[in-house]
Amino acid sequence: KGVRTEAKRRDGLRLAYPAEALPRRLQGRVLVRLHIDAQGRVTHAEIAQSSGHSILDQAALTFSRRVELDPATEDGVPVPT
Repeated sequence: KGVRTEAKRRDGLRLAYPAEALPRRLQGRVLVRLHIDAQGRVTHAEIAQSSGHSILDQAALTFSRRVELDPATEDGVPVPT
């Protein structure tokens, strides 16, 4: 069995809380499923679990599409995930 590593973030981006959610005091946790190519680019992002608030869900999706990643590797070779 080979050695496999997971994709990791390589940027310093921080998710900004949506301004329109502040006065409404919206809170929640969003789970986003990413497809990442062998170059570390996000090729697809989708909500796997909603926060219950579309404003927060959309902010998470937008952020996820901009994140920069080092790709996963298998035996030292970059692979899509």
